[in-house]
Amino acid sequence: MRDQALLHEPFAVDAVRRIRQYLPRVGGRKLHRMLAEVAPLKGWSFRVGRDWLFDLLREHHLLLPRQRTTDSNHGLPVYPNRL
Repeated sequence: MRDQALLHEPFAVDAVRRIRQYLPRVGGRKLHRMLAEVAPLKGWSFRVGRDWLFDLLREHHLLLPRQRTTDSNHGLPVYPNRL
């Protein structure tokens, strides 16, 4: 199983790099959805699994760091939680 995955890695990495040229901040889950839609159109005979894609992104240093949405280090007063 892993041997077949090694054969498909270059195609998936190339596709991710092409997508990232136009959408540099697209995340892994959205990439997975995009590749799943593109695979049949490209004639790929393999399915792109989510965990396999995340492992591949991690191995090739293509996994983006998670975005933090809360800035806890601001200069505004912080009130205690009374609940």
